[in-house]
Amino acid sequence: MPYGQEWRNHRCAFWRIFNPSVIANYRDAHRTAVPKFMRKLHVSPQDFKSHTQYTILATILKVLYGHDAEDKDAPLIGKVKIVSGCLDEIATGSHPLDYFPILAHVPAWVPGAGFHYELARCKKRSSR
Repeated sequence: MPYGQEWRNHRCAFWRIFNPSVIANYRDAHRTAVPKFMRKLHVSPQDFKSHTQYTILATILKVLYGHDAEDKDAPLIGKVKIVSGCLDEIATGSHPLDYFPILAHVPAWVPGAGFHYELARCKKRSSR
């Protein structure tokens, strides 16, 4: 992203959320999430990746929405995993729509416009 007004707007938004005085508000979420993470890791260290994903998602849900995720199979955590999986597939920075936004208006039946089906599939999975 080139330096300019858009960059300054992003930096300002980032600062509002992550400045040192605001980060203190997130301590409670971390204080509850870290001991849970350590207990889960002690019980089943082979599931490190799953425990880490759960802890990160639970912390985000607590900080952003005030929702306490109790179980790693909670419906909201599952939905967040689905949406983040779709974002991994779509928002890689090398998607055709990133370079040619006009392609959003091309019908899905046109050869090479299969990304429309991918977007529709992600939308369907995330709206369940």
